[in-house]
Amino acid sequence: MTKVFKLPKPILQDIQSVYKGFSHPACSQDCGEHCRTQNPNDKPFCCDPTFAIPALYNTEYKQLEQLTDLWFSAENTVKIDSLPDGMSLHRCQGPQLCQRGYRSISCRSFPFFPYITSDYEFLGLAVEWEFQEVCWLANHLLLVEQTFRDEFINTYDQLFVQYQDVFDNYHEHSIRCRNAHLSLGKKVKVLHRNGKNYWVDATTEVKKAVK
Repeated sequence: MTKVFKLPKPILQDIQSVYKGFSHPACSQDCGEHCRTQNPNDKPFCCDPTFAIPALYNTEYKQLEQLTDLWFSAENTVKIDSLPDGMSLHRCQGPQLCQRGYRSISCRSFPFFPYITSDYEFLGLAVEWEFQEVCWLANHLLLVEQTFRDEFINTYDQLFVQYQDVFDNYHEHSIRCRNAHLSLGKKVKVLHRNGKNYWVDATTEVKKAVK
């Protein structure tokens, strides 16, 4: 008798399982309260559509439509040329009406993205450089908890195994990150998957431990 093996369900088709495995806060403090006081709009910068509009995976959003009224499309109001295929822009009902269990992957990741070297190694977490100046957490990286780092890395490890295009998108994003830091004469700070923090040279990609 021939045994039939079932392929695992693509991770993005079971978004609640993804959220369950990526639910730990980035730090023990309410970072949104810290940065809200610096925003004239009285919102955390990451929750203010004036500064940031989340990109959701289309498969993710289709499931959220059935689960919550938190999200709605922003495609008709905002355009981003570099938005990856398979993703679309969405707005939520704002921080006062946030349903934390239905925060998107991009919300859970913020202000970080998976940093990938030029030779295709997923090194760890790097800060979205455009938010470096306004994001409180981006300037207090020592407060980032290990559990959050582990969940972040595990989530993207699973995504990268199943979705080559997602990996490729972040490889390109990491190139833009290095170019942006190079233009400013700065190094990229990476929260490495080994639990340590490093400065990464934007040209040579040589790592130096943060003391």
